[in-house]
Amino acid sequence: RISQAGMLALCGYEKPLYYFRKAMWSDAPFVKITVSQGERDKTNVWTDNFIYSAEEGAEVHISCYTNADEVELFINERSLGKKSVTRNDSFRVTWTIPFKKGTLTAKVKGASDTLTTPGKAEAISFVADKQNFNFNGQDVIQVEVALLDADGNIASADDKTVFYQLTGDAQILGIEN
Repeated sequence: RISQAGMLALCGYEKPLYYFRKAMWSDAPFVKITVSQGERDKTNVWTDNFIYSAEEGAEVHISCYTNADEVELFINERSLGKKSVTRNDSFRVTWTIPFKKGTLTAKVKGASDTLTTPGKAEAISFVADKQNFNFNGQDVIQVEVALLDADGNIASADDKTVFYQLTGDAQILGIEN
């Protein structure tokens, strides 16, 4: 049994469990790739994430959440085969493969998803949603900070530490990883 908690991160981004629920409730075709490493318990989705990175050759578990009947998974355009998906599978199928840098692509009838191994961090991005911000001293603004690789992909697998410092009449309310 999978808990209903934990579908969204504190900053509002979907977690893997979101896609499990979407598969149950959505009719529009979709597929979403997640990745995990280590011991595999078929019902444990808490270690799944959206980053395709590991040591070369390390065992990784690639899961695909979907409402389709069948998923085909590709690594660098080479098929790893098709798997059938059932309600009993929690709308999820998994492949265990040795990590190889590149691009994963999952395809179902009417939809696809990709994950690409991120490169080294080469830039930092700041995005703030200033829409509806009144600058009245009572507003809260969310600022998204991301390390980006040379292609503009989030380089979240790169072990860099980001330090935050705020100057002026404001305060940091929280930081979400």
